[in-house]
Amino acid sequence: MENQLPYYIRFQYYLKLKNKLFLLFTVLFLFNAEAQNTSALPSDPTSALAIADSLYNLGDYSKAINYYNQLSENENIDYKLAKSHEAIGNIPKAIQYYKKAVFSNPKATQATYNYAKLLFKTAKLIEADSIFKSLSIENPNNPNFTYQRGLIKERQKDSTAVSFFQETYKIDSNHINAAYKIAKLKLKKRKFSEAKPYINKGLFVDSASIRFLMLKALHSYHTKNYHQAIKDYNSLLKLGKKDAKLHFNLADSYYKVLDIEKAIDQYTILINEFDDKNEVYHYNLGICYSALHYNVKAIKQFESAIVYKYTPLDKEFYAIARAYKYEGNTKQEIKMLKKAISQNPNDEMLQYQLLLAYDRFYKDKKVVLAYFEKYLKRFGETGKFRELAKYRISELKKEIHFEY
Repeated sequence: MENQLPYYIRFQYYLKLKNKLFLLFTVLFLFNAEAQNTSALPSDPTSALAIADSLYNLGDYSKAINYYNQLSENENIDYKLAKSHEAIGNIPKAIQYYKKAVFSNPKATQATYNYAKLLFKTAKLIEADSIFKSLSIENPNNPNFTYQRGLIKERQKDSTAVSFFQETYKIDSNHINAAYKIAKLKLKKRKFSEAKPYINKGLFVDSASIRFLMLKALHSYHTKNYHQAIKDYNSLLKLGKKDAKLHFNLADSYYKVLDIEKAIDQYTILINEFDDKNEVYHYNLGICYSALHYNVKAIKQFESAIVYKYTPLDKEFYAIARAYKYEGNTKQEIKMLKKAISQNPNDEMLQYQLLLAYDRFYKDKKVVLAYFEKYLKRFGETGKFRELAKYRISELKKEIHFEY
């Protein structure tokens, strides 16, 4: 009997466990079937709405739509359907239901606001602006309705956009998005002193704000505070901001403060990481090399600029000519100056530089004199370098006289 007792107890235990497992699987099966059958609408509309709202809040928008569709239509359900359709990207349906909701209750501010925002998002700017205008009139102390009108005007490239952002900021001085828009538009109009307070406001709220730090850097750069611009742009690089405009302005700032080696580093980054066929990057890098008298490297960069440029090349050819001049290769200098003149025949400065090159190149002063006289004949008394040319002609005639 003692040996059979443990077996009997074990048998009862397994029997009870089997019944519990069966009951559990039955409940799970029924629950799963109910969850999948969204058409099985609860008899209580309040419960159905609660389920639909819960599904919406969990991001299960399509199932929420199924529940909302089975409820009696009213402005609230239309609004919820509009939001659900918008959430899954069915914009035509969303607009349809927003229209119904707003038509049913024109005083439904939230629905009207969301409808106008969707119209803006879908580039229906005139209609969106009309709605936001009405909302602003009805709610004059709501800054965001005015701000939205500013966004619309900005998209339309309407110069009045800034006035809407300023009005927004007047209503709410903590509206940082409005402060950013004002600062950006002021910088674009080169109204630097007017932009500064809004930049400071944004950085006071968030000292690591990349968008406001970018505006601060631009402000420093365009007001020619190049040392500060260098600090600002390097701060942005440390925060992970990296784009071509940033590196270009940083390169130019280094060049302006005569830190040529660091300017070279930045132009090299631009060529290697952003656009190796950008003629401006190559040309500016050549200018940097020329400043350090790395003439061979400079010529290589100027030649690259010529390869990648499809507009007149007089500036590039002249830069190469200067590099050859510093190298003492007058023959190549003359060749490049002639190419520059072929691109811009009316550039008097290029013509005069060619005269000076001829003066160094030809030993026969009569040949040089003929070139100077030809220059004076062409440009006459209106020539920018006429006095210099006249003086050199006088000197050449004396040299020729004593020579013969």
